[in-house]
Amino acid sequence: MSAVKTALGYGDSCNGSQNHMYHDDGGGNWVAMDVLDDQRALLYGHDHEASENVLSGTGGDLDVEMNLLAKTPDWWNAGLPREGVPIGFVFGFEGGSWARAEYDHADGFLSVGFPMKSDEALAEEIVDWIGDASRRSGTRHIPAPADLMAAISEGANITVEVLGAICGPGIGDLEAGVAAARNFLEPKNSSAD
Repeated sequence: MSAVKTALGYGDSCNGSQNHMYHDDGGGNWVAMDVLDDQRALLYGHDHEASENVLSGTGGDLDVEMNLLAKTPDWWNAGLPREGVPIGFVFGFEGGSWARAEYDHADGFLSVGFPMKSDEALAEEIVDWIGDASRRSGTRHIPAPADLMAAISEGANITVEVLGAICGPGIGDLEAGVAAARNFLEPKNSSAD
């Protein structure tokens, strides 16, 4: 997804590194994941239309502030950014499974629009982005299913040829897209960033 969005000029909305991933839909809904070590990760984000609560101290105009970290390990809180953006959900991964604090509010996780949750969701999102870009360019390209699956299976190792097959003729900066995908092979704080 990062390769496609970057090739189309929207790289800020889907990017990352080996230990950090960020995706937003361009409309205020976003999700991020930080891999803290081999055993722990945090998944967090906000859906401004569906999150009825926000993590205390992170902002949000109409959302209910609450402690989304109640009875969670201290490392969850230590790992979260405090950039003043509202956080509506937090999940922690440890010991082979994901968990979240217990609360009753809708947190927006199920509606945030996270296309990387399955190959099918990712393929659908890619088709939407490529379809919109190709309509604007007048080419009307729809990626072939086999090309989509090839691109998804390549992941961060996607090539210009594979990305070009799904983007279609004359669509996007393929080299920039491939470079964005390669960022996922490097640690966040490496000299390559």
